[in-house]
Amino acid sequence: MIKSSTVTGMTSLIVLIRLVGFIFLLSACQTSVETTPDSVTMAFWQAVISGNLQAAQSYVTEDSQPSLAGDQTRKYASVQIGAMTLDGDSATVVTLLTLNNKKISFNTALLKQDDAWKVDYQQTRMNISMIPFQGIVNELQNIGETFGEQLQQQVPLIEKGLESFGDQLKRQLEDFNRSLEKSQSHQK
Repeated sequence: MIKSSTVTGMTSLIVLIRLVGFIFLLSACQTSVETTPDSVTMAFWQAVISGNLQAAQSYVTEDSQPSLAGDQTRKYASVQIGAMTLDGDSATVVTLLTLNNKKISFNTALLKQDDAWKVDYQQTRMNISMIPFQGIVNELQNIGETFGEQLQQQVPLIEKGLESFGDQLKRQLEDFNRSLEKSQSHQK
């Protein structure tokens, strides 16, 4: 009987340890899924899309809550998220929102506060407001790159032109020098 109760006790202990381990694993998985920058971003924008201001405010930094409350006039239809970039206690998540059948792409900014990721809505709003200027910036970059490429192609021609100009200038100086010598010799 002692052996039977010991085996039963050991079996119960093993089952208990496995159960505690399973619960620990399950809670760890849920915690990591709910607290990653990309999952917070998705949950935040889904709350905004559904018009649930209270839920949306739970995902933003304390400083950003007034900005969010004052900016509920935009009605987004859907959200998709892309690449996430982590940099210490800050992160960005590429976000694609559909607004009036038009897709806009920007970075949702997040900060880590009290061991939780929160959307920095003030920075995110600034990222959204820069979208119209992004086209201009991209165009200026393209113009600069094109100009640089064309200038690189023209450098050999410019060098040849400068070399030819230098040779002509040298010949003209030599001619001028000879004419000065002749004029000095005639004056003597």
